[in-house]
Amino acid sequence: MLEVNFFETIINITLTIDNDELITAANSGKTLFTTDQFTCISKLRMMINEVGRIADKHIVFTIINKTTKDPAVANSIKGYLKSNLEMINSSTNCHLEVKTGLYNLLA
Repeated sequence: MLEVNFFETIINITLTIDNDELITAANSGKTLFTTDQFTCISKLRMMINEVGRIADKHIVFTIINKTTKDPAVANSIKGYLKSNLEMINSSTNCHLEVKTGLYNLLA
């Protein structure tokens, strides 16, 4: 299981898209993993299911684009993450909130 403090009232996960189109997931400044978008969703789904078995939690995902490459690719990845997290939200005891920035942050 990922190193997340399940005793927190709100669990904040930052998902950062980098120049290699990889996503880094972090919690409280600690990197949980770096992987492609498909494996990322799989790992997040496992974490959410695990947390949901323990208690109803509020999990906030913040998606940040730090890529300087094609913005269309980054927006596609951001959309993929957001839509999949919203689907997971409909089938879990946890409350998921997805935040995406209006602007891209240059790496």
